[in-house]
Amino acid sequence: MRTERGDRPEEADGPVEDAGGKRLTIVQAAQKGPGARRRPRAAREAYSLYVERAAEGANEADGPFSAACDLVFVYGTLMRGFPLHRLIEGRAEYVGSGTTKARLLDLGSYPAAVPDLHATVVGELYRLRERGLWRVLDSAEGPQYHREGVTIRMADGREVAAFIYLYVGPPDRGVPIPGGDYRAHALARSIHRSR
Repeated sequence: MRTERGDRPEEADGPVEDAGGKRLTIVQAAQKGPGARRRPRAAREAYSLYVERAAEGANEADGPFSAACDLVFVYGTLMRGFPLHRLIEGRAEYVGSGTTKARLLDLGSYPAAVPDLHATVVGELYRLRERGLWRVLDSAEGPQYHREGVTIRMADGREVAAFIYLYVGPPDRGVPIPGGDYRAHALARSIHRSR
């Protein structure tokens, strides 16, 4: 089966019909070379599953929900011990801790992850138990965060595809968090606050 992005860079954009009678759109492959951004393989696979689900008529507002795409990587106030964790508590299963390639910024009351191949963000991976939870998370994150597929390196070394909320707001708002670990950063900030 052909993917929605096409198998060869020379394929032109346009609708294509596969053997199952479904209409898919072939999108020309991204340019390669210096400065070209290419998602890791696991992230591309998660995105492909998301697109296949959409082609099957799934409601985009529900977000991806399959064996490979029901995972969300959280790195800030959705982690255990933080205020927004209540949104996923009991509705998502903790899979484990991990890291991803991104840079973490402190925006004041909460952090923000931005793509960066030379930095690492530490967080927790969860498997969503219910489809409607994507809408809850999308709403909680707001318009300055977009859900995007990434590769997560688990503590045991394996890599899995998951979704993360990346910050798309003004880039100059945040202060970099050294080490990309919001839990350690938040603890350090709380120790140094005046009482």
